[in-house]
Amino acid sequence: MQRLQHAYDDGRLEDALLNHHDADDASAAIAKLMRLSYLLTRLHV
Repeated sequence: MQRLQHAYDDGRLEDALLNHHDADDASAAIAKLMRLSYLLTRLHV
């Protein structure tokens, strides 16, 4: 994770954490959504 600071107009600073996912995590998430979408189109409720 990467730590950054966000500066507001009034001068306040706030810590922000960025969570970076690698390409494998993104591909797995997309594949899960595609399988779910496929399943839902096949259900006739």
